[in-house]
Amino acid sequence: MTEPDTTRQGQIAGGLIIAATLGSVVFMLHHPTSVAGPDDGMLMRDWGIGPVHAGMLICLVALLLTLSVMARRLNEDHASVRMGMTAFSLSMQALIGAGLINGFVLVDMANAIADPTALAMPFRTLWAVNQALTGLGIGLGGLATSLWSIRMLADGGMNRVTGGLGLALGALAAWWLLAGQGEFGLYPAVTATVAFGVWSLIVAIQMIRGRL
Repeated sequence: MTEPDTTRQGQIAGGLIIAATLGSVVFMLHHPTSVAGPDDGMLMRDWGIGPVHAGMLICLVALLLTLSVMARRLNEDHASVRMGMTAFSLSMQALIGAGLINGFVLVDMANAIADPTALAMPFRTLWAVNQALTGLGIGLGGLATSLWSIRMLADGGMNRVTGGLGLALGALAAWWLLAGQGEFGLYPAVTATVAFGVWSLIVAIQMIRGRL
């Protein structure tokens, strides 16, 4: 691949990272806290649970594809880069699974089972699985940014700053999993999305500029 092709690829991937990052933040700000209840009054006005999760899943897939381009540009010969790619892929798969449960499986179950008593146990079970997958996804995502950051720190300028931020994200994810017992309600989820979004936006800008 020629240098102009490589630059163009980075610009396209960077633009998609920006779109997916901003989209995920918007969807999280409109995330409902019930299957079909009234607006919860938290953050911005609730959107439908199905559209919100469908949008989030699209953003997660887009981030998985585009950040893999970034990882390859870091040089896959380095073990930390390869391990980071594996951790990030598993992270996105876990979060996609959590989104499918929360946005579709629980909704279908609530619509199919009219008796609240009969619904309670399977609902709690699936919610526990959702929380476990979310915690796994956040933890592996923090591990991925930390592993990629090892390579970024070897560069100068903004790449080094991005690497430092990636290590901080990894530390924050580890702290929350330990201090928060891994429970992810709306506010922690939004905080995690925004924190990862800041890192992703810096990465995207560096790719567009041809510095990463």
